[in-house]
Amino acid sequence: MGKKLWLGLLLMILVGSIFLVNYLVLKSQQDQEQVNTESENKEAADDKSAEIVTDAGDVIVEGDTRYQTVTYETLFDNSKFHQFKVVISKEEWDGLSEDMLDIQGVDDYMRTTNYRKADLYYTDENGEVFIGEVGFRTKGNTSRVLPEDENGIHRFNFKIKYDETFEMEEMSVAYEYRKQREFAGLEELNFKANNGDDPSNIRELYSYDLISDFGITAPKASMATLTIMIAGVEHDYGVVKYVEPIDKNFLTKRFGKGNNDGNLYKCLWQNYGPASLVPLARSSAIGVKDSSKNYRPTYDLKTNKDEKNVQDLLDFIKNINSLEGEDFKAYIESHFSVDRFIRSQAMDVVLGNIDGYRSMGNNYYLYFNEDGIVEWIPYDYDNILGAGWDGDPYWSYEGIAAADIYEWNNLNAKMYDSDVIHPLFDKIIAIEEYKEKYEEYLATLIEPSNGYFNYDSFMERYQMLYELYGASVDNEMQEGNLWELSNEEWYFNTKNESISGQLGD
Repeated sequence: MGKKLWLGLLLMILVGSIFLVNYLVLKSQQDQEQVNTESENKEAADDKSAEIVTDAGDVIVEGDTRYQTVTYETLFDNSKFHQFKVVISKEEWDGLSEDMLDIQGVDDYMRTTNYRKADLYYTDENGEVFIGEVGFRTKGNTSRVLPEDENGIHRFNFKIKYDETFEMEEMSVAYEYRKQREFAGLEELNFKANNGDDPSNIRELYSYDLISDFGITAPKASMATLTIMIAGVEHDYGVVKYVEPIDKNFLTKRFGKGNNDGNLYKCLWQNYGPASLVPLARSSAIGVKDSSKNYRPTYDLKTNKDEKNVQDLLDFIKNINSLEGEDFKAYIESHFSVDRFIRSQAMDVVLGNIDGYRSMGNNYYLYFNEDGIVEWIPYDYDNILGAGWDGDPYWSYEGIAAADIYEWNNLNAKMYDSDVIHPLFDKIIAIEEYKEKYEEYLATLIEPSNGYFNYDSFMERYQMLYELYGASVDNEMQEGNLWELSNEEWYFNTKNESISGQLGD
């Protein structure tokens, strides 16, 4: 009996061992399958991530820290050398002109808002950055030219849009990623080509720096060389300016994230006349631009477009025109950035801006911030310092340099024989306290020791930029390849003497 018992125990151990070995083998196979599955899932996820980034047209964001180091400040540092290169296919290049010609039937100025696909390279002293598949289109109100015609390619103004989604599927990961894409804290960037109106090449840059230094809310601007590669062939476009767009990003930088959701209006001489802030003859003078129908309101709502609630601007126009005396003063002090507006109007006098509010009812923004204050934001300073458009035959450059600081020449009234006024300035300056502030700012601007508006400060900027870009100004098109002084010294001296005499200094 003892022998049989031992044989039984050995048999049981043998059977158990077989089961144990089979279990361990099976478990090992299952573990390996799990590892393989996890690895495949990770690879698929990595592939999907790469696909998302590629579809978004921005292959450098995930791994290129250089992309993150191009800041808003470095992009607009005028003491540095900047370069841009646009790379575009022949089909997309031709599409720029086709888009303009397609809309010519409804708009003689061919002001299309359709974007074409291009790649963008930006280079500064720290290296090169690539940004794939940006939006690229022509830009300008009355100054647009075809990028190419029977006479060849031309220099032109254009806009780059970093967050353009093109035909991406809405709500897709790639679409959402692209909608949030920025470069140097910007969603867009505007480029301007000098086609000969400014021989010095730097007047607008000088003006924007001066405006900001004087405490006026305004965009930043800088300069760069530009190359456009069309179907693999590089074309040298020489030197161009680029200007910060006035949009929600601009509002965030100036007023903070907690005060950037108000209505922003672009105020421009358009289909409904000048933006002089007089009572509206037609309600459609305020609205959201529709280029396809050439609907271009004088007061173009740029934010909160879905809501289209423009009651704030209607109330503002009504109150500044209907209120008088102490009621007007109380309203404007509690609802408007009066000091920045007065600074801006004094600046327009010294710069000789004849395409702004007082002369043309043109080229400014109004932002209704969430504190209940309306902010004044001027822009577009290409007709200044006795260059560009001189308002001929109603206003010569000599007249601009020696203009009356109180009775600024009203080109709307002269050119269109209409009783166009500018009530915001006229009623503010009629208040003695604000008239004195206006005169104080004019005196501050022309005082040499302050370093604001004088020929020496202009020449300092001219020399700095010439050393950076003077050798690059010649371009393949031979358009606007100027970098020379003309009447600047005469203008500064004449303007300062005129203002000083009128102030009684």
